[in-house]
Amino acid sequence: MLKECPKEIPAHKFILCIGSPVFETMFKDVEPDTFEALLAYLYLDKISLNENIECITYLGSIVKPHNAILFMSKTRVYDCPEFWDICWDIISDDPDLCYGAYSFFNIDFSTLNNVLNGPLID
Repeated sequence: MLKECPKEIPAHKFILCIGSPVFETMFKDVEPDTFEALLAYLYLDKISLNENIECITYLGSIVKPHNAILFMSKTRVYDCPEFWDICWDIISDDPDLCYGAYSFFNIDFSTLNNVLNGPLID
């Protein structure tokens, strides 16, 4: 058990070592909520950004037509529909710039499939 804070979080040392060989060194000052999210990822292979509205807001502020599809590609694994909606709005506003961007030619197949089968653009 790691006990750097008043909150104890039980975890299997073996699982933590598989997740990172330098685990003990890296996470001495980690907040309990952050550590629990990491454990959920290591144990369940699940990441939830639903509680991280600040993250979605920040990412939404830096998404532009030339990088919207690339952001969709890089964040696909997080299953964050709120962020995808932001990207779709940007793509809908300026599809020619989005599809003509250099980053469009560097996306993965799954994202390309989602873009081609996504909402119709007027």
